[in-house]
Amino acid sequence: MNILCIVIATLSPIMLNAFIILSILSLLGYVLRIWYKSPLPNEAIIRTGVGGVLAVTGKGIFVLPILHRASRIDLSTKSFVLEFPETAPLPIKGTSQITLSATVNLKISHDNIEMVASKHGTQNASSQQYIESLFSPKFDEVIRIAGRRFNYQSLKSDLEEFKLEIIEHCGEVEDLHGFELVALSLSSVTLVDL
Repeated sequence: MNILCIVIATLSPIMLNAFIILSILSLLGYVLRIWYKSPLPNEAIIRTGVGGVLAVTGKGIFVLPILHRASRIDLSTKSFVLEFPETAPLPIKGTSQITLSATVNLKISHDNIEMVASKHGTQNASSQQYIESLFSPKFDEVIRIAGRRFNYQSLKSDLEEFKLEIIEHCGEVEDLHGFELVALSLSSVTLVDL
């Protein structure tokens, strides 16, 4: 019986210490898991605060309370359609006018994630409606400028040249507020009778 009491007396502090150590490690692991943020595919985490602005894609980042703020920005491709219907046709070279449908696909350039986030905010830069309202007027103007250089026959026969002209007038990534033009497709090109 004396031996059993001695074993219990010596095991108690060891088990108590083990329990305390395991509790501390579990709490530390839980806290670190809460502070560590990982982006989803087609997403970036923007961390602001101590250390400046930092954008992270693919891997995770620690966001410490009080010192940092984190927000997510959507990096998926956003698209919108510009229509030039018969009621408001696109003027081209000469006195002709055409109907046209243009689909524009844009996404945030990976090199400019931080700039886009600070310039537009993460919610706006992730919003389909915001992107459309920001770029529709620009692409409308660019398509109108490019359209004045083509007559109907040259436009119909070489639609790729017309697309390249539009892309050239769009400018660089800086002109597109940190976004890049992924694709531009043109369809429904028909001559409007005057």
